[in-house]
Amino acid sequence: MRRTTIVPLLFLMAAAAGARAAGAAEPDPWRGKSRAEIVTLLGEPHKTTRGAAGAETLTYRLVRLDESAIAPQGMSVLNLPGIGIVGRMHDIDPRDGREVSMGPTELDKRGRGTGGGIEEEQSFDVTWNSDKGQLERSWDERSAIRGRLKLVFELGPAGAIERWSVSPKKRAAASGAAPATEPAGAASVPVPTREQLANMIFEGVRGHSFALEDGRYEGEPAVLGGSSRLIVELLDELTLFGDLDADGTDDAAVLLVESSGGSGARVWLSAVSGRFGVPASYGCALVGDRPQIRSMRVREGRIRLAVVDGGPGDPACCPTHRWTKDWAVVDGQLIQVAAVMDGVLTLGEIGGQEWVLTHFDQGSPAPREPAISARIEGRQVAGSSGCNQYFAAVRETSPTAIEIGAVGGTKMICPPETMEVERSFLERLGRVSRYGFRNGKLALSWQAEQGPGTLLFEPRPSPASN
Repeated sequence: MRRTTIVPLLFLMAAAAGARAAGAAEPDPWRGKSRAEIVTLLGEPHKTTRGAAGAETLTYRLVRLDESAIAPQGMSVLNLPGIGIVGRMHDIDPRDGREVSMGPTELDKRGRGTGGGIEEEQSFDVTWNSDKGQLERSWDERSAIRGRLKLVFELGPAGAIERWSVSPKKRAAASGAAPATEPAGAASVPVPTREQLANMIFEGVRGHSFALEDGRYEGEPAVLGGSSRLIVELLDELTLFGDLDADGTDDAAVLLVESSGGSGARVWLSAVSGRFGVPASYGCALVGDRPQIRSMRVREGRIRLAVVDGGPGDPACCPTHRWTKDWAVVDGQLIQVAAVMDGVLTLGEIGGQEWVLTHFDQGSPAPREPAISARIEGRQVAGSSGCNQYFAAVRETSPTAIEIGAVGGTKMICPPETMEVERSFLERLGRVSRYGFRNGKLALSWQAEQGPGTLLFEPRPSPASN
C-alpha cells in the first residue's frame, strides 16, 4: 500500500491560474488540447469511436479518490482541472511483461479471486496468482475510492478537443454515511442550460458516443456511399428540470430521437447533471420504438412518461396501448424502474379536455389569437374555429382511427384574415382520419390530395393552474 500522490497537471492548470490572477473568467482547461497531450497524460483510451468528418471520440473510465486516503498499488493518481482527484489502474501482466491499463470494467473481469468490484470504496493490491493463473486483488479496510467516472473527449477533424464530458457514476450513500466528496473547487452545482444540452456529448444510444450541435447529430454513412446513417435530435420542447440525483440542485431530463434514415424512430431518455462544472449524462435509456409521448414530468427524483406504445397485436408503425413508465438515477446510472400498461387508447381518454390548436402541420404554426380549440365529448367534437363556433359528429372505427362527419357552425363574419384561418382549419378537420400524440401534443392526422398532415393541439390550462 502507498499514500495517494497527487500529480499536478501543470500544462493544463497554468492558463487557469493566470486567468484567476488577472480576475478574468477561467478558460476551458481541456478545449484545444491535442490527442497526443491527452494520451501522454491518461494513456490510450478505453474506447475510441469515429463520427462525422472523421471526428474522434476518446472514452476513459476512471475512479474518483479521497485526497487523504490510501490508494491502490499500481494506480496513476491525477488532479484533473474541473474534475478533481482521479485514478487509473496500471499493472504489469506477469504472463508477458506487458503493461496493462485496467478501468473498472476490465478489472472486474480479470480480478476474480476476491469478488466485488472497484466501485466498492476500498483500497486494494493487484497481484498475480500463479496457482490460479490470473490477476487477483487483496482488500484494505481504509477507503480510497469514492465512485466511478467516465471521461469523454470529442476531437475535431484537426485532432484538437472541441468538447468534453464527465459522467459521474456515484454509489447511493448508505444510511447515515457521509456523502461522497465533491470535485476539488466545486463550491456549487450549476444547472445545465438549454444551450449546453443542445451542444454536449451523450453516450448510450445504440452503443454510440456523439456530440450534438445545435440539438442535432448526423454520423457518417453506415456503408460507404450509402444513405443510412445515425441521426439524433434533441426534443427541446419536452426538456424538464428537477433534482434527479439527490444533490439538492436541479438536473435536466431530456428526450432524444434517433433514426437511421428509414421509417423507424427510437426515442431515448437521458438525465444530465452539472455537478462537474460541465453537463454530464447519467446515460441514455430506451423509451421505445416510435412511441407517442403524451406527457412528461419530474417528481420526487423520478422521470415519468405517459406514452402510447406497442402492445399485443400492434404493428410497429401504429402503437395503440397506453403506458406509464418511470426512470430514476440509481448508482450513477439512469435505469427504468417501472412500466405499467393501462390498456388501449380510446377517444374517451382525451375527452373532457379542451385542446388549443398550435400547428396546422409540423412547421406550420397556428395563430394564438383568436384561439382555435377542440373538445371531444361523447360522439361529438366542438369548439371555436377562430371566428365561429363549430360542431361535428365523431366516430371511432378502430383503435386510434376515427371518422368526422359534416361540420356545422355559427355564421358570424370576421376580418378576412381570420376567416381564411377558419376555412383552412375546418377543411383539414373534415379530413381527419387518425388521432394520437406527438411530443406531448394531441395529433389529429388528415389526408388531402396534396398529401398528409397533422393538426397539433396542446391542453388549455385550467383556471386553477394560471
